[in-house]
Amino acid sequence: MAVLFVGPMAAGAELRASFASEMRAPERGTMQPLLEAACPGGVRMGTEKGRAVFGCGDVFYDEVPLRANKGYPWREDVAWRADGVLFGHFLSAASEDAIVSGGGAETHPQLYGGTLLLTKTRGVWKPVWYKMGVITRHCRRTPLADGREMLFCEDTDSGMGHAFHMLFAVDLLRPKYAWKSVVLAADTYDSGMLGGAHTQFIDRVTFGEPGTARVSARHAGVSFGNGPPRPTGVPARYQIDLRLVDGRWRATPETAEAAKLFGIR
Repeated sequence: MAVLFVGPMAAGAELRASFASEMRAPERGTMQPLLEAACPGGVRMGTEKGRAVFGCGDVFYDEVPLRANKGYPWREDVAWRADGVLFGHFLSAASEDAIVSGGGAETHPQLYGGTLLLTKTRGVWKPVWYKMGVITRHCRRTPLADGREMLFCEDTDSGMGHAFHMLFAVDLLRPKYAWKSVVLAADTYDSGMLGGAHTQFIDRVTFGEPGTARVSARHAGVSFGNGPPRPTGVPARYQIDLRLVDGRWRATPETAEAAKLFGIR
């Protein structure tokens, strides 16, 4: 079956990934039981430009209602589209959980996406919630001391002359809008209205022992007041070491000054 799809788009420029994502591409055998448990408007599966498409006949908002089994048989379009899935222990050390990244009704303020969380109870998948603006398009799991897992993620955003590359954490017990859990953010702009020019890159994130990460980044900036824009020069290279402390990523004391250049919270 061919499907018509109008779905999520990137909030910023195309992501130049700094680490390998664990999110898996949707496949029928994986997606069907998850979507059947949660989809408003019924499950939609088909093809678009020769590629498999999986989603729902209606969109999610900021919650998951009880399964109503209603459908729209005259509609073939995918109103909400899944773009990735990941399994883990997100609610407790013993729980079997899954997140599905996707989007449909979201616009720029929600970064054009959201996350569906499900948990398996007595062998059956049950929806827990859907949160708009909780972004899990490109993530990897991070083990916690209590046996749960949280996520380390990245994405892009742009607006008002800024181009951002964000690193952020997602705790699925306490989900937050992506911008409210940013660890580091590269910000590039060049505008007299913004007071100068700023060039930043997050090039690579490497993970060591559980709860540790090293960020390789570059930064250059110049203030030109009311004058014309000037080149920022060759960006200097920085290494920022992060540690997961009490559920929050923090820069080590030795690299805290460098981290401030990238807006660490």
